Amino acid sequence: MMLFFEAAGPRIGWCLWGAGGTSRPRGAAPVEGALPGPDRPGDLHRALDEAGMPDAAVYLLANGGTEIVQDLLPLTAEALERVGRCCATWPESNGALADVARTWSGRLPQVPHYVASETAFFAGLPDVARLYALPELQAARDGATLPLPAFRRFGAHGFCHAWVWAEAQARLGPGARRLVSVYLGDAPDVAALRDGRALETTAGFTTTEGLISASRPGELDPDIVAILLGSGLAPADLRRLLCCESGLAALIGPGAGLKDALASGAPGAARARRVLLHQLLKAIGGCLAVLGGADGLAFAVPEADASVDAFVDALCASLAFVGVRRAGEHEPGALADGAIPALVLPYVRWDVLARRVAARMGKE
Repeated sequence: MMLFFEAAGPRIGWCLWGAGGTSRPRGAAPVEGALPGPDRPGDLHRALDEAGMPDAAVYLLANGGTEIVQDLLPLTAEALERVGRCCATWPESNGALADVARTWSGRLPQVPHYVASETAFFAGLPDVARLYALPELQAARDGATLPLPAFRRFGAHGFCHAWVWAEAQARLGPGARRLVSVYLGDAPDVAALRDGRALETTAGFTTTEGLISASRPGELDPDIVAILLGSGLAPADLRRLLCCESGLAALIGPGAGLKDALASGAPGAARARRVLLHQLLKAIGGCLAVLGGADGLAFAVPEADASVDAFVDALCASLAFVGVRRAGEHEPGALADGAIPALVLPYVRWDVLARRVAARMGKE
């Protein structure tokens, strides 16, 4: 059984999950909640009393920046300092995870603790894909001139894309060296992979850049930000607008997610669906160009249902002109007609992470 912590908006969410390879499998149903604060464990202590001691505790950073470039890093004092710097640079993505790690590593000293970074998979992104054409910037603070964080693109959902690569290799065979990987969840993104290495991604310095998501606008002209600030909007209000009130929430309504866009008849849902389809087509097309074609296209789907199936079919139909065709569930290997096979892979995030941690623990 694994205990995971991650930022969930302004709070820290937790999940207890069992996976093959751990000493006490818990089955397929997670036990989840949110901490009211790092020193008030609430339901988590009760859940641990019922479930027993976890095999490991994992602190999941949405963005590890240049500080955490390994997918899994043992939580040492040095690692904890790095986590703190990541939380300070990306407060919306990482929240107060450093405080939680400090607290719970003390509460559970008998189990191994790890930091997991969703962006580590993209640490080797080529310069042409990761760089922004910006000069070196500095900020004045307390009478001193300090360098600002290095602005570059870090990607997102690295554990998912690494898993997609492995699944596609198992399904299509080792000859499938070029893959377009699509995470089709509330914060969709696309990555171009060659030989298991990321060459391109739609996510940027944060997931505010890229594709429209549940609460973020995706691609945005920076002049809009300058105009909003010039109009008197406070930086904190601007962050809330861009991180919490935009995207599908703006087109459909507060709290809207991918499912609402694909299956809902709510006002704005059809338009949101068209916008998402358009943006995904652009992103997939760009990745195909970077790769010089593809041996496969794979969709990682956290919640598969008829609406997701219909949406993937629409994407594949729009990409038929470049040879994309959805592969049957039991259709092995490359398609006989030379088409680019499109795979739909049910993605159970906590299970993938738990198995990765269990594999790491087996190596130590």
